[in-house]
Amino acid sequence: MNRTTLSLVLMLAAMAAASWFLLRWQPVDNRQLQVFRGHHGSVERLAVSPDGVYAFSAATGRDFHGHTNYRELLVCNLSSGTESAHYRFRADDVPDFRFHPLTGNFLAARNDGIAGTIESWDTRLAAEGNLASGTPIYRTPGRRVERFDISADGKTLALIESELDIRTNRMFWLVTADAVTGKPTGNLAYGAFRCVSFSADGKTVFTDGSGKEVLVCTSDARLITNLGSDRGEILSLSVSSDGSNLAACRVFAERNIYTDSLVSKPLDRVVLRSRLLLWKLPDYRTEILREDYGNSLAADWIAGGKWIALGGLYRLDLYDPLAKTNRFSLRGHAGRVFVTRDIANTGKILSGGADGTMRVWSLVPLVNKNGEKK
Repeated sequence: MNRTTLSLVLMLAAMAAASWFLLRWQPVDNRQLQVFRGHHGSVERLAVSPDGVYAFSAATGRDFHGHTNYRELLVCNLSSGTESAHYRFRADDVPDFRFHPLTGNFLAARNDGIAGTIESWDTRLAAEGNLASGTPIYRTPGRRVERFDISADGKTLALIESELDIRTNRMFWLVTADAVTGKPTGNLAYGAFRCVSFSADGKTVFTDGSGKEVLVCTSDARLITNLGSDRGEILSLSVSSDGSNLAACRVFAERNIYTDSLVSKPLDRVVLRSRLLLWKLPDYRTEILREDYGNSLAADWIAGGKWIALGGLYRLDLYDPLAKTNRFSLRGHAGRVFVTRDIANTGKILSGGADGTMRVWSLVPLVNKNGEKK
């Protein structure tokens, strides 16, 4: 290799490195308190223990060709800022998890290929690396548990289950069950489901039918009403702590025709659009709060149900639904933010995204306990 060729190769390598750095680097907001980087894939699920000490996050690991081949669960101690446990499972195992509202135990969905179960562990044991054998509280033979939620009184489970039929098509059900005995109490088949969430009083279950419609069901899986469908798919459903509002994030693709100064004719491209929707409960009045280019991907109520934390591209927006305006944006993620969670009574929130990090943010300089901007 002569000197000219070597110089050209080094120049191209430097340009590629600089481009990668500029694309990945994002200015970090000074309200970022902690960053946990233990994941090797996009962070998709988050849960915080009731005492605010432990945060559990899940990501899907992929091989060189982008194929899903394992599931990893990271446990972080928010008090010490350290990683306390790191688990690795099969790709379809532990798709969802949360904490019991009364006992504080860690609950997770497990799939072993024979049956889907909901198992319970002492949170401290799970955080210290002991997830070997949990206590089963629900079991569904022949099906897989995709998502689940538990009512605020700890008495009822709402689950999304799936099963392959003879033609290898995956069928989905919304199932409700007694959280104490594990006995199913209701069953609803309605296309595909992605999200499930209880109302504040535990009497109503919200889910998405066929990924596009928002369904309202009773606690025994009987359909009450269909809130209608729209373009795209529902990515998240979140009920405010006072039970008065339901927020949803919907994404859809849209054709965008634009002109380029270098090309004489108009160009056509497909862009990602997102909407933040709000339903007033219990009369279900619908309102579109905002529409943008992919900056409303995940929603979670914070500050006592006054604000909505919205995951977007490179940032986490704090949205005021009453004033219909974005109050503040927290920047630091090097990619899309897929999930957000409020750390109750601490003035902090969590976020996880495509960069494989889980970040802790402080809201103390921004809002008071009533959710009002300072």
